[in-house]
Parts: sequence; C-alpha cells; structure tokens
Amino acid sequence: MSFLMNRLSILALLLMTASVGADEAQQHSHSGEESANAAVQVFIDEKTGELRAPTEEEKSEMAEQFRRRFIDQVEDKPIVRNADGSLSKELGTRHRMYTVARIAADGELETRCLTQDLAVDFLNDEKMHESPDEASE
Repeated sequence: MSFLMNRLSILALLLMTASVGADEAQQHSHSGEESANAAVQVFIDEKTGELRAPTEEEKSEMAEQFRRRFIDQVEDKPIVRNADGSLSKELGTRHRMYTVARIAADGELETRCLTQDLAVDFLNDEKMHESPDEASE
C-alpha cells in the first residue's frame, strides 16, 4: 500500500509542479532548457534509478518555493477598486485549484480540490499515510 501511496504522491506533485512551471513559462521569457527545468521536478533514487517520493526536506523546500512564488506574484499586482467599493488583485491562473488524491490510512482513495499550497500540505500530511495498525499505536 505504501508503494501505491508514494506513486500517487509523486504523480500529484509532478502534476502540480508541471502546472506551476507552465504558468511561469507563459509569464516569463526563458530559454527552452530553463522552462523545462521549471515545469517538472522529479526525485530519483540514486541507487536504483527509480522515481521516489521526495524526502521531508525536499517537500519542505518545494512548499517554501511555492509560497515564495505566490508572495512575489501577489505583491507586484496592482490593487483594483471594484464597482462596489471593494478592493481586489487580479492574480491570474497561477492560483487555480488542483485536484489531488492519496490513499488514506483506511485504504480508501481520498480526493480534494485545493489551492496549490493546501494541496502540498494535503499530500505531506504524514498522519494520513499511516496504516490503521500504526495509527492505533
């Protein structure tokens, strides 16, 4: 079960990272190599050469990068006064929702539609990755 869970986590992170990178590639002019590097991030086991789940440190680093990008993009946007007097900022597609899935501790597939930062937190929630036996200890 943990093998399947790791594969689902990797897939979800790849999809999120690819979407973020694609948005950035459209918004900024990069060389092809830089754009490709920004669009996809995978983790490979050095011994086996197989895809692997990111380490806790790598997950934290990715989450922090996402948060920094969010703050950088929001700070640069002008404040807009709406017809009703409220204020807003046009954030663009960068802040879209993501559908993510994981296998819960009870073995059921759990899906959510979340913003990017919440999706990262959802996939990193280690309590949900425990088997029912581990959770009761």
